[in-house]
Amino acid sequence: MKINPIKYSAITFKQSQVTSNPIEPRKPNEDAFGYDDDISQQKRDLMREHIIATYMPDYKYHSEGRKSEYEMEKLLAKLNSKSKVDSEIINNLNIHNLIEIRENGYRGETLSWKKSCLLGLKDAGIERVIDLRGDEHYKDVCEEVGLEYKSFPMSREFWLEEAFVDEKKYLAREECIIRSQLPAEKIPQALVDSKTSYRVSSRGFVDDCIDLIETMNKGYFYIGCLCGTDRTDDALMLSEYFNPKNKQTTSGCFNTPRQFKKDCMAELYKKLTDEDKKRLEFTPEFEAKLRKKLEID
Repeated sequence: MKINPIKYSAITFKQSQVTSNPIEPRKPNEDAFGYDDDISQQKRDLMREHIIATYMPDYKYHSEGRKSEYEMEKLLAKLNSKSKVDSEIINNLNIHNLIEIRENGYRGETLSWKKSCLLGLKDAGIERVIDLRGDEHYKDVCEEVGLEYKSFPMSREFWLEEAFVDEKKYLAREECIIRSQLPAEKIPQALVDSKTSYRVSSRGFVDDCIDLIETMNKGYFYIGCLCGTDRTDDALMLSEYFNPKNKQTTSGCFNTPRQFKKDCMAELYKKLTDEDKKRLEFTPEFEAKLRKKLEID
């Protein structure tokens, strides 16, 4: 593109216009200061370069230094960012009830039959999938695309698990059933077996809950049930109560109130051993707040 040289001119700031050399005929709109055409743009650029070169010789050096510093800080901030997941990729996936939770996780519907979405999660930086349905096909698809698979099945009777029920109440109920169904000579052994079964089942469930929370804390995850709503709410509520690393005040829940199943959570807390609390990385401050939330003296 040809650059026309700047003609002799005088800038009159009161009139905000450029008065060209009267000897030569003037072109249409040539005198309009700031007129948005190629010639005016060339004039402004050349004037700016002249002023900078004459009165501000170090301007270019300093401006480039500031720009380089800004770009460096931007790069360092990106590298030091806690989240390495590309949210833009994930938000463009066809996933129902998709919600970002915490700083390293997403929730939504099961992707058992959406291999393309699992590939998208993998490309975006998600490392593992937490399945709340126990779907073997889901496990196969996750492993096929290179995602770690974690199963935490949640049935409709989830909140009736022994770990959520007081031991005395549970055994009293079982005793009533046993005495009504078994002959007298078999009742003592049945009561012993009932107590043993309760404690084994409770212990296994506590371990499963801790495994779930540890999986959430390992890295970037996607968690979901069939629709990504009710059971997902429940699983994330466990993390909200018992995970010290869960900094959010909510779990991105659809319908679950903050004090949901507080009695169940209190019973689960009572079954935690010192070793369990160590695995969960409880601090005295966190446990004190948890006991207050659960209304445990």
